[in-house]
Amino acid sequence: TLSGKLSWSHYCELLSIENIDERNFYEKECINSNWSVRELKRQK
Repeated sequence: TLSGKLSWSHYCELLSIENIDERNFYEKECINSNWSVRELKRQK
């Protein structure tokens, strides 16, 4: 399910990750660590 805590840009970036477990990990990290989209791109 989509979280209201992430922007559409976060989800666009997350969808580029093919592995579902990895995608879920980064989604949780974005929420828990309050990552920007730029930070998500750096961490991937």
